[in-house]
Amino acid sequence: FGASTIQLNKLVPLICKLVSDSNGTVRQQAIDTLVEIYRHVGEKVRGDIAKRDIPEAKLKQLYDKFDDVVASGRMIAKASDTTDDYALVIP
Repeated sequence: FGASTIQLNKLVPLICKLVSDSNGTVRQQAIDTLVEIYRHVGEKVRGDIAKRDIPEAKLKQLYDKFDDVVASGRMIAKASDTTDDYALVIP
């Protein structure tokens, strides 16, 4: 019981690989997952995925979705921190 911490900087590279999966459902879930992580963590995710081997079109799609989340006011975290390590605390 109690709070748990998920080290997202370990998971994000694996999720990024799934953005190019041959299965469309897997690709969409990977994109949706990265958008949800972005909502909680902020700009650190954008900086991290820029380092990954994501096709330019998919990267643009992700950035557009990130921008939509910010514009809609659905962000949970302040999108300002840019350090490499990040985690999500689950109560």
